Amino acid sequence: MAETILGLELTDHIVRAVRIRRISFKKFVIDKAAEEKLDVMGPDEKIELIKEFLFRNGLRSDRVVANFPGCRIFYRTTILPFSDVKKIARTIKYEFEPTLPIAVDELVAGFVHNEVNDGKTRVFGALVFKEDMADLLGVLQDAGVEPELVTLNGMALAKVTLYKNAGIDQPSLILKLDRDGTEVVSVVEGTGRAIRNFPLGMNSFARDDGTGIDEKKVEEKWLPEFERSLEVFRERYSVPSAEQVFISGDISEDFESLQLIKTLLGTNLGLSCDSLVTPEDPAIPGLAEILGRDRGKYSVALGLALAGLSKNDTLNLRQDEFAARLRFKNIKKDLLNFGIGLAVIVVLLTANLFFQVSTDKKIYNSWSQKLERDFKSVFPKNVKMVKPVAQIETKVSEARKMVEFFAGEDFKASSLDILKVIHQSIPENLKVSLTNLSIDPVNLRISGQTDSYNTVDKIKSLLEKTGYFKNIKITNAKVNRSRKGVSFKILVMRAR
Repeated sequence: MAETILGLELTDHIVRAVRIRRISFKKFVIDKAAEEKLDVMGPDEKIELIKEFLFRNGLRSDRVVANFPGCRIFYRTTILPFSDVKKIARTIKYEFEPTLPIAVDELVAGFVHNEVNDGKTRVFGALVFKEDMADLLGVLQDAGVEPELVTLNGMALAKVTLYKNAGIDQPSLILKLDRDGTEVVSVVEGTGRAIRNFPLGMNSFARDDGTGIDEKKVEEKWLPEFERSLEVFRERYSVPSAEQVFISGDISEDFESLQLIKTLLGTNLGLSCDSLVTPEDPAIPGLAEILGRDRGKYSVALGLALAGLSKNDTLNLRQDEFAARLRFKNIKKDLLNFGIGLAVIVVLLTANLFFQVSTDKKIYNSWSQKLERDFKSVFPKNVKMVKPVAQIETKVSEARKMVEFFAGEDFKASSLDILKVIHQSIPENLKVSLTNLSIDPVNLRISGQTDSYNTVDKIKSLLEKTGYFKNIKITNAKVNRSRKGVSFKILVMRAR
């Protein structure tokens, strides 16, 4: 059990962190929060700033949960005919592969799932480029951070709804409205079931004078895209309709704009709206004391920390890595158990061996003496006995092969007759010159030269008609170097 869990939110311009301390299995408290602006800088400067930020604010933690800040994300959903989580993890990328524009080998995936009926499982997955994930992990690891879990902003925000006073048992929506874009998340029982992003943020419908947002622009540009998100959730992801919307993002810092969005959603779509993180959330101890009036902007970092409390039911983009580590750990455990069992067996066998060795030695000596007498009675005196059984078996085998080879007892033609058969089967008018003929107990290999490929085929046909051969194959036929003929090789199996 981790004592401290750090939620680390990283964007192009800022880094935020919220740390929670676990008091008991079910109780925790927020004990630290901090943020730092990331001005335009190179990768090395960014790494040093993050490292200094964590050290200066005393944010060293037992477990770290980070967000994936990239925008190159593929969202997919499917229904699988099984519910085994390990099997889903192994196959999910390949289930999504037909709908993806690139090879799955270039992607890493995370997923959440829920059972539907008849043992089937609905899976919502997110896939991101390996190079983007590698860049993120490279920055964090160089800054001294090794996140156990990397998830999406929307999935982190969904965790916050578990600690709301109302609406957590009913499907709800999270609206993350920032200056540069919008993210909509469908939430069921504290888990994100669908996510949609679109590039319309507060900047796209701001007033011309730069003060607040233009209601007309919101209704004409932003609201149709929000409605489109709800339509996609219903049709593509089959998520239930929601009546409650929790709002977060940059808009939380602009009270006038926040109220306007709440009014428009309530008037046009009949949705009840509330801020995602409010002072009325007593289920998050330390919220008011640590985050204070800045609680809205810390919503993602807070959700990341909360996700660390129960990471098994959170979309994790590092699941492939940790699945491999878990498999390796299980293999080590199995090998250890196998080693212990093997050691016990070895001890028992060793004891049994010492118990029987004296008796076995007497029997061995008795048979060795008898075998030596028999060997000397069969073989000439000048043959040295080294391994008598092997020597006898070798001699018998050699004799049998020689008989079979020359007599051809198991074949239609003996080795000597084969030459006659070949000579009689190939007429003199064929321009053929045989350069090599090798015979073993089973096969015959013929090499030679002739005037054309047709002649090679004719030779094969003539050999087949003899009835003494089968499985005749032309293994090689090519124009020779002088280009005046064709060199060929034929492999023949002797017919029995």
